[in-house]
Amino acid sequence: MIIIIITIIIIIIIIIIIIIINIIITIIIIMMMIILIIMMIIIIIILILLLLVIIIIIIIIIIIIIIIIIITIIIIIIIIIIIIIIIIVIKMIIIIIIIIIIIIIIIIIT
Repeated sequence: MIIIIITIIIIIIIIIIIIIINIIITIIIIMMMIILIIMMIIIIIILILLLLVIIIIIIIIIIIIIIIIIITIIIIIIIIIIIIIIIIVIKMIIIIIIIIIIIIIIIIIT
């Protein structure tokens, strides 16, 4: 009778130990899964932030390029206008010189 009771107690203890170990293992697994999920979320957030930074940098570079292009176009237009003005002034000077020469010739002749 004592042997039966002892074996029953031992079996109960073993079952309790197994249940406790099982619970601990499942808790550990659940914790690991939670940690993994948190890590994945953090990694995804970091990647999104990196992508945002890259996009902002690209936009800034594009804006700088556009500004440079506009400035060079303006400079080219100004240079062309100056050249045209210079050419017009030179033609006017030439025309005035020619007119003066003609007047001088006319005065000399008469």
